[in-house]
Amino acid sequence: MKLLFVCTGNTCRSPMAEAVAKVVFPKEGYEIASAGLAVPAPSDASENAQIASREVGLDLTNHQSHQITPEDIAGADLILTMTKAQKMALSAACQAAKTPLFTLTEFAGMADRDISDPYGCGLEIYRQCLDEIIDAVKACAQILTKDGPARGAKKETK
Repeated sequence: MKLLFVCTGNTCRSPMAEAVAKVVFPKEGYEIASAGLAVPAPSDASENAQIASREVGLDLTNHQSHQITPEDIAGADLILTMTKAQKMALSAACQAAKTPLFTLTEFAGMADRDISDPYGCGLEIYRQCLDEIIDAVKACAQILTKDGPARGAKKETK
């Protein structure tokens, strides 16, 4: 199953979700990726996303942002966005490709709320954002896998 996490610039939320999913989901049978709706040029994950992720044992140092393509949409088995607006932006393309599309919290069975963009905020906001992402990705893993998460991402922050 190919899971694709999508946010705006693919430098904060979706790479953090991708990193969490790569730890939480079983390695076999899942291909995890992320992309952005507005990526003018490839760039690293934001500094605070890297720091917050590193604090819980996740590594974003090799991440390069990626603009979502029609091929990404057609090749995904499930696309999870961080906001309702991002879901709306992808709706027609996903319908045409017959690719299931949900917000992350909607699919997780949580209140269908946006995962707020921490871009440009302080480290504590990134930590809070990552905590929300960890909870939602773990819930998704429980839904999609027979036995739930294979391994848990730590949720502790300093």
